[in-house]
Amino acid sequence: MSFESSSYNDQFQYVLLQILTQLSIYLRHVSYWGYKASVEYPQVVSLVITLLGLFITFFLIKKLVQLIINTTVFVLKLWIAIALVFLVYKMFDRGTLFFTEDLNYFYHNLEISQNWSGSIRSTNRLLIKVINQARFLLKLLLSTYLKDNEFLTFFRD
Repeated sequence: MSFESSSYNDQFQYVLLQILTQLSIYLRHVSYWGYKASVEYPQVVSLVITLLGLFITFFLIKKLVQLIINTTVFVLKLWIAIALVFLVYKMFDRGTLFFTEDLNYFYHNLEISQNWSGSIRSTNRLLIKVINQARFLLKLLLSTYLKDNEFLTFFRD
């Protein structure tokens, strides 16, 4: 039976066997050279092993420092994200506490305005009411979070 007519699995096993055979021969030679060098040149071998150990130690310390830095950055990002979630929740909570009556009034004005069978004048009045209400809500929000700020003078009545 020829190599070409055999199945794919048999071909794969044959190639794998050849690779492992060559690798075992190579490793046998390397181990022999290592043993021979350790007998003939013990100082050189100990120096090479020491340098290899230092290199591995340096590599591991570098990876450990990178892991510590990445973990610290991740934890800081997580803390910031949690703080932002709590801030948004508090702002939403404060917003609903402060603006509930104002928003009800605002939406009530909008509902009334939808019942108007209006002229352009009534639409203009509605637009003015909506703008004034939005301005009032923005002013209330800014006065709540930005007390004693010069920016508020822009929204003065």
